[in-house]
Amino acid sequence: MESDNLIQQAANHGQFLMESLAKIPGLENIRGKGLMIGFDTKGPLKDLRKHLLFDKKVFTGTAKPNVVRLLPSLAISKAELEQFLEILGETVEELSQLTVKA
Repeated sequence: MESDNLIQQAANHGQFLMESLAKIPGLENIRGKGLMIGFDTKGPLKDLRKHLLFDKKVFTGTAKPNVVRLLPSLAISKAELEQFLEILGETVEELSQLTVKA
């Protein structure tokens, strides 16, 4: 862990991830430390975790019905985080569009 500088990398990646999550409309109360991150979803995004898992094959944790938890590997790359953020953003937009059409 020390030779790969994983602790500092986790702090840097966590900050990048939290700043990026804050730019996605509908995600609320983004919080965490390092790569342990949680955020709230409401309304049209209440089933976000289910859609990520079953439609996009992206596993996230849960704490309450409307809280999504992230706890990726300390060795995750920035490219992998960017891929996750892209999928998350697309899914949020898809769910938001379903509500607009309804």
